[in-house]
Amino acid sequence: MFDKYIVIYSPLAREDIFGIARYIGEQSQDQDVPLRWEAALYERIRRLEAFPNSHPRYQVSQYRKIHHGPYVVLYRVDPAEMVVKVCRVFHGARLSENIGPLES
Repeated sequence: MFDKYIVIYSPLAREDIFGIARYIGEQSQDQDVPLRWEAALYERIRRLEAFPNSHPRYQVSQYRKIHHGPYVVLYRVDPAEMVVKVCRVFHGARLSENIGPLES
C-alpha cells in the first residue's frame, strides 16, 4: 500500500469553484448540471491523494494542471508534507491572459 496525500483547497480555489458552478447554473436549464460538474471535479481532484504527480507541469513551474472539460485546475505538490494544494480553477481560455494571483 502507499501513503495518501492530503488535498487542501486555497481560498482562491474555493471561490473559483463556487463562481464557476454559479455560472454553469445560470447558463443551464437543469439545476443539477452545476452539482454534477462540482461532484465530478472533486472526484477528479480526489484522485490526487494517490497520484499527485500524474499530471503535467504548468509551463515551467512548481504547479501542475488537470483539465476538467474546458476548465483547468492548478495545484502544487509538497512531498515533504504529503500535501496537494489546489490553488486555482479557471476556464482554459484564460491561460493566455492574467488570471491573477495563483495563491492567496
